[in-house]
Amino acid sequence: MNAMQDVSTQHFLKHTQYEREALVAYGWLYGGSDNLTSFGVDGESDIAGHAVRNWVNSPGHLQAMLREDVTCIGTGVTVDGGRTYCYMSVGSPDGHGLL
Repeated sequence: MNAMQDVSTQHFLKHTQYEREALVAYGWLYGGSDNLTSFGVDGESDIAGHAVRNWVNSPGHLQAMLREDVTCIGTGVTVDGGRTYCYMSVGSPDGHGLL
């Protein structure tokens, strides 16, 4: 959770190496999949629901969320300047190492 919260504060609009580096810096040395989404928050009352809908409506993001080998999830959300940045990382300690 801390790693993905850190990543969300960076306001990335595409995947970067920073995501993997943050996971390692916060002690997650295992494989996984990352999802991100960003959207305006004007009048939005269900930020988590909006993020999940975005991921469900994207085949690659949905596939990451439905992986059968996933046992751990981390999320982070930052709202800044009328925009929301949501990140999710899913994986398992039994996954492949990142290093």
